[in-house]
Amino acid sequence: MTSSEQTKMDQAKSAKQTLTRRAFVRGTGLGAGVIVTAAACTPGAPPGGPGPNGSTPTGPTGPTPELQLSNIQGNILAGFNKDHQRMLFFTFPSGAAAKQLLSTLQEQVANSEEVLAFNSRYKAAASSNSPLPSATWLNLALTHAGLTALGVSRSDLQAFPDSFRQGMRARSGLIGDSGPSAPSNWITSNADHAVVILAADRL
Repeated sequence: MTSSEQTKMDQAKSAKQTLTRRAFVRGTGLGAGVIVTAAACTPGAPPGGPGPNGSTPTGPTGPTPELQLSNIQGNILAGFNKDHQRMLFFTFPSGAAAKQLLSTLQEQVANSEEVLAFNSRYKAAASSNSPLPSATWLNLALTHAGLTALGVSRSDLQAFPDSFRQGMRARSGLIGDSGPSAPSNWITSNADHAVVILAADRL
């Protein structure tokens, strides 16, 4: 397969994913935290490639993990960088409802691999004055309360840092959220369990 054929296949795949995700967002009416698990890392060279003389950089406990970009949400490493973004906050009425939402959104979540690939195509098109590609991205973040609602074990929840477990409202004084930025002026609440991030180049 030539590089030109591969490029066309990649573009077709991206277009299909974009249409599917846009159709999903519209169909649900949605148009109107960061967790990286062990599954996202495997031993090997870091994303930047091998070290000097082809060596594999090592950390204090062995080889530096290589990130599996397809297992990391797209807004974490690459950034969505879209003109239009909307955040939708959810409170789960039950653990079953939480699992149903995650199951529904699972196939729509954009990963870092596809977002980085799109960003590269976008920059190439912009630099050559070619028509700019477009995409619609979706990511999901969960609060500590959301993980609790999902039934995550107490021992796993305790593994998170205090800042995440306490939440931003409890730490507002420490992070300078006062006056107009005080929690009393926020549109979110302590009951929020999740936020869905929608981002698109066009509406």
